[in-house]
Amino acid sequence: MLLTRTSLSTARAYCSHALPHAVISEDIARLQELVFQSQNIVALTGAGISTDSGIPDYRSPGRPPYRPLQHIEFIQSEYTRKRYWARSAIGYPRLCRAAPNHGHKALTDLQSKGKLSAIITQNVDELHQRAGAVNVLNLHGTIHRVNCLTCQQKRSRVEYQEEILHHNAYLKPFVENRVDAASVRPDGDMELSEKFYRSFNLVHCPHDEGWMKPDVVFFGDSIRPEVVERSYNLLDSCDFLLVSLVLLHGFSTMQHTNAVVLLPAVIGTSLQVWSSLRLVRRANKLKTPVAIITNGSTRGDEYANIRLRGSISSLLPLIFDL
Repeated sequence: MLLTRTSLSTARAYCSHALPHAVISEDIARLQELVFQSQNIVALTGAGISTDSGIPDYRSPGRPPYRPLQHIEFIQSEYTRKRYWARSAIGYPRLCRAAPNHGHKALTDLQSKGKLSAIITQNVDELHQRAGAVNVLNLHGTIHRVNCLTCQQKRSRVEYQEEILHHNAYLKPFVENRVDAASVRPDGDMELSEKFYRSFNLVHCPHDEGWMKPDVVFFGDSIRPEVVERSYNLLDSCDFLLVSLVLLHGFSTMQHTNAVVLLPAVIGTSLQVWSSLRLVRRANKLKTPVAIITNGSTRGDEYANIRLRGSISSLLPLIFDL
C-alpha cells in the first residue's frame, strides 16, 4: 500500500527537523492521498532533480547570474562553436559519471507500482532512463547524442568525444585529470581560458562536412512540434501532474529550466521556462490537480493545488513511501 501511517509520521518528522518553515505535514498528507487516489500520474521534471547528482543548474537560490549558450550564436559563430566543443570535451566526462539520485529512483519506483505513467523532463542528462524509468519524454533532447546541422544524421556523443580528443590531443590531460565540479556549467561544458579555443580543431560530419551540434535545445531554439504534441497528449490523459522544476521569467520560447514537474505534479523546476509553464497552465485549465516540489518559488505556484519546498531527492522517497 502506498500510503501508510509509518510513511506519514516519518515525513512529518523529517519536515519538523529539516524543513520547519518550508514544508508542512498536512501538505505531505494531501499529496500522499492524491498519489494514492491517482492511477495516471505524469511527472514534469527539470534541473532541480539532478542537482543532487552533482549536475549544476542555472537558477537555484544563491547561484550567480549565468547567461546560457544561445542557439543563434552557436549557428552563426565558428568561434562560439569552437568554444562550446572545447569546453564540452572537458566537461562531458563528468556528466557521464553522474548517477541517478534518490529522486530519480523514487519516480522509477512509483512507475513500477503502476501509478506513474510518464515523465516529461527538461533535463538532457538521461538520468531518469539510467534509473530505470520508461516512457520518458525529453523535451530538450539529450546531451548524449550529436547531430549534423546539414544532413541531420545523429551520432553517439561518446563516439564524437573520441574524435574530438583525437584531433585535439592537447585537451586529453585535462580530461584525464577530472575537472573540479565547481567549474562545470549546466550546459555540460566548463569555463576555460581563451587559449583553449584558439587552437581547437572542429570535428565535422563525416558524411557532408556539416557542423555538429549536441542534440539538445539551446536557449532561443524551438522544441520539435511532435515533441510538443506528445507532451500535450500525455498531459491531457493524466489525472495528476507532479512538477519538480523552476519556471523562469523572461523567455518567450520553450527553453531550459531548473526544475522537475510531475503531471499532474511538478518536481524540481522553477517553471520559469515557457515550455513548462505552458503545461502547468494547461493542467490547471483541464482541472487536473497540480503539485509543485522545488527549493524556490516558481511562476506556476498560483496554479498548484499543493506546494512543497525542500530537497527533491529527500522528499520524494518519503512522499511515495519508498
